[in-house]
Amino acid sequence: MSESQKFNVGYGTAFSTRPVGMTTYLLVQPYRDDKGVSDDTTCTWHIELCKQKDHDQAVSPDDDTIKIDISAAAGALVSVRNTGGWPFNAWTDY
Repeated sequence: MSESQKFNVGYGTAFSTRPVGMTTYLLVQPYRDDKGVSDDTTCTWHIELCKQKDHDQAVSPDDDTIKIDISAAAGALVSVRNTGGWPFNAWTDY
């Protein structure tokens, strides 16, 4: 399991995925500040070295952990970035 990272607005990084035939999930969670405040934002992810379009995942304060199957990446990197207006936390189960 990768370590949870805080994605501030505009921040992005890449995560590894499992080999072909194995499942990998991207987990996204709303960020709450020290006062418990959160807001809507967008997590955008993209499989590197692939001609697929970006995938947008809405993240709202009412969400628990959002589980996104990114197994189609099958050994490739998946880029994740914050294209919304509020931070979120993200990690993979690999």
